Amino acid sequence: MDGSRNDRFKRVWWPAFRAGLRAAAAIAACAVSVSATAQSLTPLKVGTMKSTSQTPDYFAKKHGIFEKNGLAVTLTEFTNGSSAIAAGQSGAVDIMVAIPGIAMVAKQGGIDLVALFQIETAHDAPPDTGSLQVLANSEVKSLKDLTGKKVAVASLSSQNTISTQTVLQRGGVDTRTVQFVELPFPAMVNALKAGHVDAVSLIDPFTTQVASSGVGRILAWTYVDAIPGQPTSVWWAKTSFATRNADTVERFNKSIKEAIDALNADPDMALAEVGTYTGISPELLKQLPMPKWDYHVSKRTWETVIKMMADSGVLRRSLPVEDYLSEPMKQYLVTN
Repeated sequence: MDGSRNDRFKRVWWPAFRAGLRAAAAIAACAVSVSATAQSLTPLKVGTMKSTSQTPDYFAKKHGIFEKNGLAVTLTEFTNGSSAIAAGQSGAVDIMVAIPGIAMVAKQGGIDLVALFQIETAHDAPPDTGSLQVLANSEVKSLKDLTGKKVAVASLSSQNTISTQTVLQRGGVDTRTVQFVELPFPAMVNALKAGHVDAVSLIDPFTTQVASSGVGRILAWTYVDAIPGQPTSVWWAKTSFATRNADTVERFNKSIKEAIDALNADPDMALAEVGTYTGISPELLKQLPMPKWDYHVSKRTWETVIKMMADSGVLRRSLPVEDYLSEPMKQYLVTN
């Protein structure tokens, strides 16, 4: 890794690793009493994020699906995929969620990662979870107006950010003139209102909250406009953990699949669960696009994401899709 890439890697990942180490210490400090029944279950520490995409893991825990499959799952929330991956490397969690692109960058940097199970993809057409928004009364009327402006993103080298850059470039923006500011999703709206940034790259529930409240105005659908149907949420683990704990991984994947199948089978129930998990009001739920929970892995779409990440310079080379997937995940690989 050359000096500039090494500096960038340290700048992006070191704060996340420190956050992961702090999480490890906090989790280790928590003493939890368990019943005799719980002691017979396999303990599993899972790093998640509070977003609509992660409703299946909340659902699986709430309705005893994990326990039915022999797992005592502890869910720990992180603000982004970088922090979750860092916590996984530190040992704070065993399995963590991240958008594929950011995990690909981490793997390239020498971090031990393998994909276990896909949870969600973007829709093929809007509305969708990912949006690029400005204030409703902003002088920015088109993507090209963001030339030379500040845009908030969750992580500087994530797939969300590269999708945002791709959309801006297609809108005629030289992204070298844009200052990308790293902020957690919950902090973006206040930064936008305060004028600290000119635009924000959001996911739901923030996409719908900001747009429907009249605060924001959608300029583009970041995931859909970049690569329709691109994978946006995937479970990862250390390769060593996945290999040594193949049965645990299988039972975890089975649990998430059961949750996804149940949610997809009953959209009304699914939206109610999304509302309970995220705290979205019933009024806002009516405007929320249903998350596209899908564990089928489109090889063609993953290849397109890998190429987008490589073309941006964030990935030094394009690896085959299979190089990122665990054996259990490969059974869901489809060629379309």
